Amino acid sequence: MRWFTRDIVIASMLLFCITNLLASQKEPIIIDTRNNIQGMVINLDGGVYTLEHQSNNPIPLVYLNQDGERNIILTDSSIGHQGIGVYEDRTRGMNLIFTSKKNSPFSGLAFLIKNDDLVMKREIFFFDDSFFKKNEVIPTISSDGKFLIVRGRFASRNMIIRVFDLEYIVDKIINSNKDIIFVTSGYKYQWSLPDNIFTYKSGELRPLQAIASNGKIVSIVLGNARVNPKAIYNFTMDGNLLGSNTNVTVGMDRVKSYGEEGFFEPEGLSIDDNGILSILMLIGRKNSISNYIYKYSEAD
Repeated sequence: MRWFTRDIVIASMLLFCITNLLASQKEPIIIDTRNNIQGMVINLDGGVYTLEHQSNNPIPLVYLNQDGERNIILTDSSIGHQGIGVYEDRTRGMNLIFTSKKNSPFSGLAFLIKNDDLVMKREIFFFDDSFFKKNEVIPTISSDGKFLIVRGRFASRNMIIRVFDLEYIVDKIINSNKDIIFVTSGYKYQWSLPDNIFTYKSGELRPLQAIASNGKIVSIVLGNARVNPKAIYNFTMDGNLLGSNTNVTVGMDRVKSYGEEGFFEPEGLSIDDNGILSILMLIGRKNSISNYIYKYSEAD
C-alpha cells in the first residue's frame, strides 16, 4: 500500500519547539476564497486540501488548491464542522478523505474517491456512546501515512486523543460491505490532553482548532478569534508532552489596527513532506477576511 506521502527521516526535535520564525517561504500562501476554511492538508506536491463552509449554502466542500487552481473534489451535507485527513493512493488513482460527521461526537466519515468519482462512503465510530455527547472528532492523518488521529471527550474540557494505525482503518473501509464501521477498541494509543490548556490566563476559552502529526509527534493548535496570541502544543504519539509555544503571533501584525473588529483565528494545521509545520490563520475583519498559510522552521 502506497501512502499519500513517502516515509520521511527527520529529527523530531525540529518540531518540538515551535517558533514564530517563517520558513524559507517568507510570504504566506493565500487561499483565495470567501468560504470559511475549517481544516487543511498539504500533499506530496504542495497542493492544499481545504475543508470549506459557505455562508449561503449549508453543504460543506472539500477543495484541492494546486498550481493556481481550486477544484472541488467532494461535497456532502453530512460533513462536520472541522477536521480533514487525506490518503492519496496515486497508483490506483484513489483518494480516501476523512472528515468529522456533522454533530457527531463519536464518529467520522470516510469518502473513497476514484477517478474523480465518489464510489464509497462509510461512517466510522471511533468512540462509544459513553463519551461526552458534544463536538466532533476532528480527524487527521499523519504525514508519513501511518496513523489516523481523532479527538474525543470524557467531559466538556476533558479531551482525549486516540491514535489508530491507518492501514487497519483503510483495510476496514475497503474490505467491508457495511456503511457503518466500529473501531472503538482498535486504537493504538489513547491519552488525555491537559485540562489547563483550554483557557487563557484570563479564564477566556481557548478552543482546540486543529490537529497535525508527522508520525513522530502530535501537534495541536488552540485559540479563539480575538486578536491575541495562539498556542501550539507538541506530544509524543503516546501522549507525553514535549513542548509548547503559547505566544504564536505570526500574522497578527496584519490585524492589530482593527482592534475589537479584528479576526485572528487558527483554522488549520499540517505537517508537509519536509517535516515543516504549517498553520492556516483566518485574518481580517467583517466583510474582509483572508486565509493565510504560514510555514515554520526552527532552522530560520
